[in-house]
Amino acid sequence: MERSATRADRGRSVRTITTPDGPVVRAPFLGGTWHGRGRDYRRRRRIATAVVLIVTLLAVALSSLFVVGLARPGTLPARLFASAYGLTVLAGLALGRTWVAQAPARPRWADDGLTTSLGITIFLLVPVLAGFGIALLPELFGADFPGERRARELTAMLRTTAASNR
Repeated sequence: MERSATRADRGRSVRTITTPDGPVVRAPFLGGTWHGRGRDYRRRRRIATAVVLIVTLLAVALSSLFVVGLARPGTLPARLFASAYGLTVLAGLALGRTWVAQAPARPRWADDGLTTSLGITIFLLVPVLAGFGIALLPELFGADFPGERRARELTAMLRTTAASNR
C-alpha cells in the first residue's frame, strides 16, 4: 500500500497475480478471474454463492433449533438466555459487514482482531455464522462480487504506481 493508505487499510495487505496487462489484485473466492469475467469467473462465483447460501441456511436452522431448545423450559431465565443467544446473530452481521467493506484487503495475520474474533465466535456461537452469512448473501447476488470493486481500484492503483516507477 502507498503512503496515502487510509487508516482502515494500514496493516492490511492484498494478494496479487501477474498478468500480461500487469498486476491484478485477487478478490475473495474469485482470485484474478474477476478481471476477465469469463467462464472461470462465473463458475467460481456460482460455487462460492452456493456454498455461502448452504452454510448460512444450515447455521440459521441450527441457531433456530438451539434458541427454541434453550427456551423450551419456559422459565424466565431460559427465555432470557435463549434471547441473548439468538441476538448474537447481530455480532455476525457486524462482522460480515466489516468483512465485505474490507475485502479484498486482508489483515496481516490477525492485526485488526477481526480474523481472531470471527474464528472464536463462529466456533462458539452458531448464530454468529448465520449473521455473517446473512450479511454476505446480498453482496453475493449483486453486480459486483464482494471485494471485486475494491480489487479493481487497487489494481488500477498498482498499475499506476508500477507505470510511474518505470
